[in-house]
Amino acid sequence: MTEGYQAIARKLRTIIKSVMPQAHEMIYHEVINYSLSPSMAERLVYLAVMKNHVRLGFMFGGYLPDPDHMLAGEGKQLRHVKVSTLKQASQPALKRLV
Repeated sequence: MTEGYQAIARKLRTIIKSVMPQAHEMIYHEVINYSLSPSMAERLVYLAVMKNHVRLGFMFGGYLPDPDHMLAGEGKQLRHVKVSTLKQASQPALKRLV
């Protein structure tokens, strides 16, 4: 993992923890998952460092309002945002999604 992607992942983790301070943080297959209970089955948000970006994912993203059209994905529920720079990670719209 490059230092740039580490910094992006740390920034996104800070955002998630500021919005969901009570969230349980669990690591599974190199993905950081966030749930309001200790159950992986109830996870809501995840962070995954990919080869060319950090993925901020939402288990029920298909139901989230997305006025800035940031969410990608075509499944019924699962959506994500590809974050490639610290500037992108600092966008207020990401915090609103979380």
